[in-house]
Amino acid sequence: MHLLAHFHLKITWRPPSNADILGSQLLGYGVYIRDIQCLGRGDQCQETQKKTISDPLATHARIGLLEPATPYEFSVLGFTTKREGVMTDVVQVVTDTAKPSPPIITNVNCTGNKLSECGMNIQFQSLNLGNGDILVEWRRSRVIYGRIDFFIVYYKSRLDHRKFALGVGIGPIAPGCCCIFV
Repeated sequence: MHLLAHFHLKITWRPPSNADILGSQLLGYGVYIRDIQCLGRGDQCQETQKKTISDPLATHARIGLLEPATPYEFSVLGFTTKREGVMTDVVQVVTDTAKPSPPIITNVNCTGNKLSECGMNIQFQSLNLGNGDILVEWRRSRVIYGRIDFFIVYYKSRLDHRKFALGVGIGPIAPGCCCIFV
């Protein structure tokens, strides 16, 4: 099993041990994909999907449209004109994370006033902003796969058009973030 991206993977298998005996009766393979997070949920979640590979010589399949940061189970079986064969052992995989949705900017302020709150009812120590400092406030991304360790703020100088990037770490429980830069 090889993860190709957070929503694609390639699963490989060997033909059944009796493939030579089956000959032309072996029609292909069924790849079963089970979203473990769907177990027991009563919503629109499709717990198990089957992808049919109609090539008896196939030894791999590409599986797409998987959800990021999601545990899945995979198994494969061969099928003939008369029946399905024995299913392989189940292989579990957790797909990779994907980028979160963009944060929502709630305030951009160029001032020297003291601030004690950052738009999300998070208490900060008073921040002394000097003249020309810029305060940027935002809410966390709405869609997050896994966790966010830090934000990167990009900005550009109006004077000489140089571009800058500033990494801003966040605490493990903070639902929003503040950033001050000159």
